[in-house]
Amino acid sequence: MSDFNYQKSYCVQALPAFDNLSNAAKNVHSKLIPLVRELNQDRNLSIPLNSDIEELIEQLSTKEIAELSRASYFTGHWQPSLLPTCFENKHGESWKIANCCDQVLRKRLSPLPHNIQIHEGNFRVTFSNKYCWLWEEFSLAIEENLATFKNCKLPFGENTLDKSANTLKNQIGDLWENVDNIPDNELYQQYLELVKEQEKQKVLQLMENAKAKADRLIKNAEIETIAYTWLLDNNLNVVDNIIYYDHKNVFCFGWRKPIQDKESLKSKLVGFPFPYEIK
Repeated sequence: MSDFNYQKSYCVQALPAFDNLSNAAKNVHSKLIPLVRELNQDRNLSIPLNSDIEELIEQLSTKEIAELSRASYFTGHWQPSLLPTCFENKHGESWKIANCCDQVLRKRLSPLPHNIQIHEGNFRVTFSNKYCWLWEEFSLAIEENLATFKNCKLPFGENTLDKSANTLKNQIGDLWENVDNIPDNELYQQYLELVKEQEKQKVLQLMENAKAKADRLIKNAEIETIAYTWLLDNNLNVVDNIIYYDHKNVFCFGWRKPIQDKESLKSKLVGFPFPYEIK
């Protein structure tokens, strides 16, 4: 949704979830960062696993892996630019780690039902035909929730998927709730203050820019007044064919119509108080 408050979600959901990971999961995450940093997705959109990556993740329980995937992905994805990062993520480490975790989860929970996928540590139930493709998250990707899905006897067709997924979602209750229903925490309040200060600085900069522009216009007007007065006092009625380039601090004669007798004009401009050029 375009009005989704990802900044608040980072502060009240993603970062707290990351902070609340088990020590084992945090240790695995820190060790995975340098291992995935330079890796890229293959043709199947998967980060290529190697034995070092897989062995690290396999140390964790299924629940730890699922929670690590979700927390890593969204902590990186929702990171507001005004807040400091909690881990290195310049090369997309957050989503790359989540991608690796999801691959281990798929292998560990195999075989999955044909309409179940795992992304960011969550189960998605899907429906597709030649007219549409639908999906809805309903829980963490762990053994107990997979068993609940298999035994629920709910329909997941084109017109029933959303309602049935919500039924499962409410029954299991381990997805993050609507962020609008969560009170602001201290970090989000700090973020809002930073936003307010940033907006104040933008306003101040606008005022500074406007003042600088006004000062420049006044200065240019003073220079042009002196120049045009000198020209008229010296019987040079060329005001309509002259322009002042303030970026070069130069007057240009002949900017509308080229001057035919440049040497004659130049002789008449002896004593002109500013640099000039003739075209």
